[in-house]
Amino acid sequence: MQYDLIMHELGNWESPMLRQVFKPQPALSPFIRDYCLLRKEWACDTADHWYILPDNSAYLIFYLAKKNGALVSSLRLIGPRTRHIVINRRNRHLTFMVSFRPGGLSPFLKTPLSDLCDRAVDACELFSWAHAELLEKLAVTARATLLPEFIHILERTLLSNMNAVHHVNPIIGEFSRLTRTPQVSVSDIANDLGITERHLRNLSQKHFGHSPKSMLQIERFTRSLIITNQSREWASIAQDSGYYDQSHMIAEYQKMTGKSPERLFA
Repeated sequence: MQYDLIMHELGNWESPMLRQVFKPQPALSPFIRDYCLLRKEWACDTADHWYILPDNSAYLIFYLAKKNGALVSSLRLIGPRTRHIVINRRNRHLTFMVSFRPGGLSPFLKTPLSDLCDRAVDACELFSWAHAELLEKLAVTARATLLPEFIHILERTLLSNMNAVHHVNPIIGEFSRLTRTPQVSVSDIANDLGITERHLRNLSQKHFGHSPKSMLQIERFTRSLIITNQSREWASIAQDSGYYDQSHMIAEYQKMTGKSPERLFA
């Protein structure tokens, strides 16, 4: 098992699956971190399990998968997660993933991002533009591997369906930056921003989908995952990731993955 930062997953990255990563156009880069195209997922060992981990980001994912002998397309919206899920990649022929920055999905929604926390829904349930005609256009270009046209269709759709007037609250950007500070607390952040913890919690739920406490837990968790690619010295990882001690790290891993770090990476 190895952690992959781009996918934010644990899995067997020596599998035959092919991956390409692309950056969005400048107008979307404040909201979208990157795009990731996966091919040949069906060639992965069916015994392989992939851990989709707790995450402060949301995702819009297009799939081409085999069902009853035919390739079927779907467009799914994955909200921020406080717990992991386990998947296999059987029957998937192509996946195109839009990775939003933390809070980056908010300008495209008419409801608080917290409504999507720990949920995966058909995009058509939330977006009027995610209709059958769009899905068919994406499916045609995906089957023909016309990737530039596929990205153009998707980006044009996203840009034309952002909230007409989107004012970025400067507090939101500063809050996101502060969550990446090791060993910072919710009260520390509220004091630095000059707002109450209640106001901070309301902003966090609306724009990021999580409570401030959950955001900090997931940031610590992610820092620790990155370090595991160089070291499995758990006491040192706990200290460098911002946990109080190794016991604190183990408790949070148990909460978010159901396993201790050692067992998760076994």
